[in-house]
Amino acid sequence: MSSNIILPHFNYIPVDLETFVAHTDIDFDLYIFNPQDQRTVLFCSKDKAFTEGNRRSLLRNKIKELYITANDYMAYLRYVEKVLPSIITSVRFEEKEKVDYIFQCANLIMEDTVDEPDSQANVKRSRRFVKNVINYIGYRTQFFYSFLERLERNYSLRAHSLNVCVYSLAIVKKLNIHSLRTLEDVGLGSLLHDVGMTMIPDEIL
Repeated sequence: MSSNIILPHFNYIPVDLETFVAHTDIDFDLYIFNPQDQRTVLFCSKDKAFTEGNRRSLLRNKIKELYITANDYMAYLRYVEKVLPSIITSVRFEEKEKVDYIFQCANLIMEDTVDEPDSQANVKRSRRFVKNVINYIGYRTQFFYSFLERLERNYSLRAHSLNVCVYSLAIVKKLNIHSLRTLEDVGLGSLLHDVGMTMIPDEIL
């Protein structure tokens, strides 16, 4: 619950209340903004779980936005990755918002995978991510339109990997292939298809 810790508001990043799932542990502190003195106050510390009571309290006070420190942003993205299934099935988010969270999670996973290309943990994260994307797509055409609008056209290994993954799943959809294992293998293979490039010296690239 709230405490007496008060810090300048400009040190913080806003995050959507709806991304937080009741009874989940968080690895970062959550703050609320006090408009009266233009300060940010600690609401829930990282050693406590976010509860349904927290949510109801915030909504009663018409608070739909929480704040985290800039230093905790990566921890927040890891939390979003963990609760992504809840986010993409929630009716509280618009399609474009869901696609944006998918992009954020993909970027985080690929960034970690590029840093540690031999990590089996990152491969497992990638497979879970692909499963979430497949479940969300559900053969809905609207997803692909939203994805194309959000498509990152500036080349980077992270953006390119997600682009190829989604395009590959779209091709499998067009071929009327419904095997979940095939979808997962195509999605995972296309997401990680360029990871080997991280082992090639820059001068060769």
